[in-house]
Amino acid sequence: MVGVDRKALRRVRRFLIRGRVQGVGFRPFVARIAQALGVAGWVRNVGWGVEVAIIEGDVARFLERLRTEAPPAARIDAIEVCSDPPERFAELGQRAAADGNRRFVILPNGADHGLALAPDRAVCRDCMAELCDPHDRRWRYPFVACTACGPRYTVSTALPYARAATTLVAFPLCPECQREFDNPANRRFHAETTACPVCGPQLRFLDRSGQPVSGDPIALALACVQAGGIVALKGLGGFQLVCDARAPEVVATLRARKRRPTKPFAVMGLNAVSLAEWVDWTEADRRAFESAEAPIVLAAIRRDLDGAAVAALDALAPGLAWLGVMRPTTPLHLLLWHEACGRPVGTDWLDEPHPLFLVMTSGNRSGAPLAADDGEAFAALADCVDGFLTHDRPIAQRADDSVVRTRRDGNPIPIRRARGFVPEPITLRCQDP
Repeated sequence: MVGVDRKALRRVRRFLIRGRVQGVGFRPFVARIAQALGVAGWVRNVGWGVEVAIIEGDVARFLERLRTEAPPAARIDAIEVCSDPPERFAELGQRAAADGNRRFVILPNGADHGLALAPDRAVCRDCMAELCDPHDRRWRYPFVACTACGPRYTVSTALPYARAATTLVAFPLCPECQREFDNPANRRFHAETTACPVCGPQLRFLDRSGQPVSGDPIALALACVQAGGIVALKGLGGFQLVCDARAPEVVATLRARKRRPTKPFAVMGLNAVSLAEWVDWTEADRRAFESAEAPIVLAAIRRDLDGAAVAALDALAPGLAWLGVMRPTTPLHLLLWHEACGRPVGTDWLDEPHPLFLVMTSGNRSGAPLAADDGEAFAALADCVDGFLTHDRPIAQRADDSVVRTRRDGNPIPIRRARGFVPEPITLRCQDP
């Protein structure tokens, strides 16, 4: 883009793309599309969206590919055409030209960038592959994340959204993570919550008195659950109470300790194939279950269950025809199944049925706030659990799991709108307040 002159600037077409387009890998995606089409210009984060400027190239084809090929975590609500005098682009054009001979560049953020905060996203397939690759430096690392997945809202302390305004500020990036963060071609380009075992948060398992237990924290937590114990697990937006969903006597103990005599408990299973043992999936239910939001989905309980399953479900959802089911939302959750499967290599196992079903309910006494840090968890849950699976990445914003039920037309009805959906606004169809 060397030699951007005034005549070229007069041809600039500028667009403001609104929606979920910050913190989701949208700028590198825009740059890849532009480079593939030979489009010259730049992209940067501004205000409530992303600004794209095109100096030359096939604008129509470029915009069409933006609409149809956006990253899974992104959502384009509108593409607005902006009109500005050539002088408005003079400095940006020269900054783009100074970036080298590339025709399309990613410019630094505008002064008002980062006002749009994305919700937390369930762990993506690419990060799962790293988690299950013993040759990858993030093998079994419970805080793997990228621009497509991981915490956003629950670790944010201020706006604009940047690592310095999250609880990850306490974990400076190591040189290798910094190289990924600075590389526009890497899926962790400006992934504000990225980390690795060298520079990121660390996991630990504590006994009910809060004392560390030596050994692999994931293995210790799973062993506790499989032995009939209850574990407090520090999730994205707060602690969760975890136990064996197939053991009615353990579920009864959890009800007594949590003081929740009849309300149903949600069950986490590895995948939809596994949970089909207990629930009848509709296409819409399964789509919601497998979405990046990964909510608890209220699915119909099967009517052809054996005695053991009936007893388990009577303990979990007494008197109900629906069961709340969810998939592993974070690498930490997923590692419990990885451990139960014998630490398999690769990702084929992720699509296979597995019998491990876990109660996954909010870490609090009935009617009390969700515990969000170790001190709160120890005070509220020490006599409720047999161990704590926790870590040193602070939670900035409490968020329970979202709950949805799908309508006959396939659209989800939010029963509880929380993790995975907040803080995005709800768009109303009507014009009047």
